Amino acid sequence: MHNSVENFCILSSLGIGGRHVKFQVIKECRWIPLPFNQIRISCDGAARGNLGTAGAGIIIRDHNSLTIATMPYGLGYGINYMTEVDAIMMGLEWVVSNNHLHV
Repeated sequence: MHNSVENFCILSSLGIGGRHVKFQVIKECRWIPLPFNQIRISCDGAARGNLGTAGAGIIIRDHNSLTIATMPYGLGYGINYMTEVDAIMMGLEWVVSNNHLHV
C-alpha cells in the first residue's frame, strides 16, 4: 500500500485495516561488476515456521549482470537453517553440472 487516500478507502470498504510500520532506513548500495567470465550465485531458502513448508530460490548472473538461470524449488517441510544450506548446495550443483567453474 502506498498510503494514498484512494487505497485507504478501498481497503476500508473491504474491512481491511492498516498496520503501523516502522520507518525504514534507506541505505545506499552498489553493484560491483564481476571480472570477465565469472558468475554470481544469489540464493535464499526459507521455511514458514521452524519446521514448516520450505522452499528455495536461486538466480545465476554473469559478469554483465544478465540472468543466466533462475530456479525455484519447493522443499516440502524443513527448518530455516537447512533450507538456506539446500539453496547454497543447489546453486553449486548447477554451477558444476553446467561447467561454470568461475564463481
